Amino acid sequence: MARDIVDRLTEKQSSQKTKRKLTGAEKFWLIFRYIALVFIWFLVVMPIYVMVVNSFKGVDNVYLVDAFKLPIPLDFSAWPIAWNGAAYFPNGLSESMLRTLFFVIQSSLISAVIGSINGYVFAKWKFRGSNVIFTLFLFGMFIPYQAIMIPLVKLANTVG
Repeated sequence: MARDIVDRLTEKQSSQKTKRKLTGAEKFWLIFRYIALVFIWFLVVMPIYVMVVNSFKGVDNVYLVDAFKLPIPLDFSAWPIAWNGAAYFPNGLSESMLRTLFFVIQSSLISAVIGSINGYVFAKWKFRGSNVIFTLFLFGMFIPYQAIMIPLVKLANTVG
């Protein structure tokens, strides 16, 4: 019995394709993709880096020329001002963060419950129009939120 398993495994390994070498064009496109990926990564990460680095600088040390330099003396004076209250956030970021956390947890739980119920219904029950409704659900997932947000804001403004 053990011999049969070993024979089956060796047959599978011998029947698998051997690795082939990449051609010059394939190597070029592979390298190009990795370079593009690193470039896009820098485009995404650099604004976050600049924001974090400049948050540790004093107000007098924030310049456009020195935006990428690490702060020599770390200055934490901006953090309590932003957390407790500033010009744009009179109540501070603490209240905004707690409110955001509340809505994120609430919407995630509601979305998970409704999504699992819908998934169960579409997997177990077949009824007339279930394929059409499932397709509409899939199309609805690909609509960007900004396309829905503008009519919602207009509706909220008209309602009051």
